[in-house]
Amino acid sequence: MTSLQGLISEEIRVLLIRRRMTARQLADRIGWSESQMSRKLTGRAGLTVHELERIAQGLSVPVADLLPRSGDGVNSRCNGADLSDLLVAA
Repeated sequence: MTSLQGLISEEIRVLLIRRRMTARQLADRIGWSESQMSRKLTGRAGLTVHELERIAQGLSVPVADLLPRSGDGVNSRCNGADLSDLLVAA
Protein backbone atom coordinates (compact mmCIF):
# COMPACT_ATOMS: atom_id res chain seq x y z
CA MET A 1 0.00 0.00 0.00
CA THR A 2 1.48 3.34 -0.97
CA SER A 3 -1.55 5.59 -0.60
CA LEU A 4 -1.76 7.95 2.34
CA GLN A 5 -4.60 5.80 3.72
CA GLY A 6 -2.41 2.71 3.41
CA LEU A 7 0.55 4.34 5.10
CA ILE A 8 -1.61 5.55 8.00
CA SER A 9 -3.08 2.06 8.41
CA GLU A 10 0.44 0.68 8.45
CA GLU A 11 1.45 3.14 11.20
CA ILE A 12 -1.58 2.06 13.26
CA ARG A 13 -0.68 -1.62 12.87
CA VAL A 14 2.91 -0.89 13.97
CA LEU A 15 1.63 0.91 17.07
CA LEU A 16 -0.66 -2.02 17.85
CA ILE A 17 2.30 -4.40 17.70
CA ARG A 18 4.44 -2.14 19.87
CA ARG A 19 1.68 -2.00 22.48
CA ARG A 20 1.02 -5.73 22.22
CA MET A 21 -2.59 -4.88 21.46
CA THR A 22 -4.91 -6.50 18.96
CA ALA A 23 -7.10 -4.62 16.51
CA ARG A 24 -10.07 -6.08 18.38
CA GLN A 25 -8.84 -4.61 21.67
CA LEU A 26 -8.44 -1.21 20.03
CA ALA A 27 -11.90 -1.51 18.48
CA ASP A 28 -13.40 -2.30 21.89
CA ARG A 29 -11.55 0.63 23.43
CA ILE A 30 -12.97 3.13 20.93
CA GLY A 31 -16.44 1.61 20.56
CA TRP A 32 -16.12 0.07 17.11
CA SER A 33 -16.94 -3.42 15.94
CA GLU A 34 -14.11 -5.72 14.99
CA SER A 35 -15.28 -5.71 11.36
CA GLN A 36 -15.35 -1.90 11.25
CA MET A 37 -11.76 -1.78 12.55
CA SER A 38 -10.73 -4.39 10.00
CA ARG A 39 -12.25 -2.40 7.12
CA LYS A 40 -10.39 0.73 8.26
CA LEU A 41 -7.03 -1.01 8.69
CA THR A 42 -7.21 -2.84 5.36
CA GLY A 43 -8.21 0.25 3.40
CA ARG A 44 -11.66 -1.07 2.45
CA ALA A 45 -13.11 1.97 4.25
CA GLY A 46 -11.58 5.42 4.54
CA LEU A 47 -10.55 7.15 7.76
CA THR A 48 -11.82 10.58 8.71
CA VAL A 49 -9.89 13.04 10.85
CA HIS A 50 -12.36 12.40 13.68
CA GLU A 51 -11.73 8.65 13.42
CA LEU A 52 -7.96 9.23 13.49
CA GLU A 53 -8.46 11.21 16.70
CA ARG A 54 -10.43 8.33 18.25
CA ILE A 55 -7.79 5.80 17.23
CA ALA A 56 -5.02 8.00 18.61
CA GLN A 57 -6.89 8.30 21.91
CA GLY A 58 -7.37 4.54 22.00
CA LEU A 59 -3.64 4.05 21.50
CA SER A 60 -2.76 6.91 23.89
CA VAL A 61 -0.69 8.72 21.28
CA PRO A 62 -0.96 12.08 19.51
CA VAL A 63 -2.63 11.99 16.09
CA ALA A 64 0.73 12.94 14.54
CA ASP A 65 2.05 9.50 15.54
CA LEU A 66 -0.46 7.93 13.15
CA LEU A 67 0.90 9.87 10.19
CA PRO A 68 3.75 8.47 8.11
CA ARG A 69 7.12 10.14 8.45
CA SER A 70 8.38 12.24 5.54
CA GLY A 71 11.02 9.58 4.83
CA ASP A 72 8.22 7.24 3.74
CA GLY A 73 7.96 9.07 0.43
CA VAL A 74 4.50 10.52 0.95
CA ASN A 75 5.60 14.14 1.11
CA SER A 76 7.34 13.89 -2.24
CA ARG A 77 4.09 12.68 -3.83
CA CYS A 78 2.22 15.52 -2.10
CA ASN A 79 4.60 18.22 -3.41
CA GLY A 80 6.11 18.69 0.05
CA ALA A 81 2.81 19.67 1.69
CA ASP A 82 2.53 18.99 5.40
CA LEU A 83 0.44 15.84 5.91
CA SER A 84 -1.55 17.34 8.76
CA ASP A 85 -2.56 20.24 6.47
CA LEU A 86 -3.70 17.76 3.84
CA LEU A 87 -5.87 15.86 6.34
CA VAL A 88 -7.50 19.02 7.66
CA ALA A 89 -8.26 20.16 4.14
CA ALA A 90 -9.81 16.82 3.16
